[in-house]
Amino acid sequence: CLPRPSSCSMTQLAEAEVAGVVAILAQQLGRFKFTRRLTNDVLLLLCGARPAVLWDYYNVVGVENADERCVTRGRVLTLLHLEHVLAALQVACPEAQKLRWLCIDNKSLFLVHADGLRQKLELEVASELAHLQFVAVDSTLPAPRVCTLDEHNHRRSTLATFGTNQLLQSLALSPAGTTLRVLSARVGSSLSANLIALHGWLLEYPVVYCFVHCCGDGDAGPASKGATCLRQQPLNVYSAMSSLRASQRHPHLFISFSCPSEFASLSCKHSIERWWQMLQSRFRSVEVARLWVAPELSVQLVSENIVL
Repeated sequence: CLPRPSSCSMTQLAEAEVAGVVAILAQQLGRFKFTRRLTNDVLLLLCGARPAVLWDYYNVVGVENADERCVTRGRVLTLLHLEHVLAALQVACPEAQKLRWLCIDNKSLFLVHADGLRQKLELEVASELAHLQFVAVDSTLPAPRVCTLDEHNHRRSTLATFGTNQLLQSLALSPAGTTLRVLSARVGSSLSANLIALHGWLLEYPVVYCFVHCCGDGDAGPASKGATCLRQQPLNVYSAMSSLRASQRHPHLFISFSCPSEFASLSCKHSIERWWQMLQSRFRSVEVARLWVAPELSVQLVSENIVL
């Protein structure tokens, strides 16, 4: 069956709760250009449309590059500040009690719906991530290629182990009603050079890029610096958009990923079609459909210099 993280256990958000979420984020973070996108992503989490979103709106001191600080309303944005934002959301919206910050190796930060992420992990680890396609993009390769069966199995096993030993254990330490709002997870050497694949998995991409020629077993060698063989390669860029029913003038791009064009209609076709069917099914659920219109998918052919 197709997984529908969190929506099966969701409650419908009341209009007052939605208004409270919007007001709190505007008050806490100010009216920056990313505040509307952040607000929409939080509402997608709360209604069960997504289990996780990557925090890439503002830099957070102590998580990413502290030299590029983002000042909001005269303050440097810190993880402690984000804890306070989440605490305020939890007062305004009971469903926000299930939201958590997930910090991975102090390098990346996600906002996750605990129940939704737990269900995603349990379902996909049980299936050994069978529908996730890996594409090798090492700069030493002449062109991107679909991973071999052994490479697929190794990377699926590595992600499944991380999901079980790190993410599910962290979620178990933060049950509903707890005051613990920040979860942490450490990646081992086998994942350190392939955080891009981990990110793609958590964000539910059907196709993820990875490096297969790292220096040693997962050692973050030259591949981890972002150089790839994707330069000037034809890529299909898939972008899913939806709009809040209350403001359909502002479509929200909530997920976007790419796949080498030659694989999109061949080896990766089934995974991409399955992903789109899953997304459409999720948006038809009562909890999501009440707030959001049916998603639309666009596919654009690009050829650019991609750095991961």
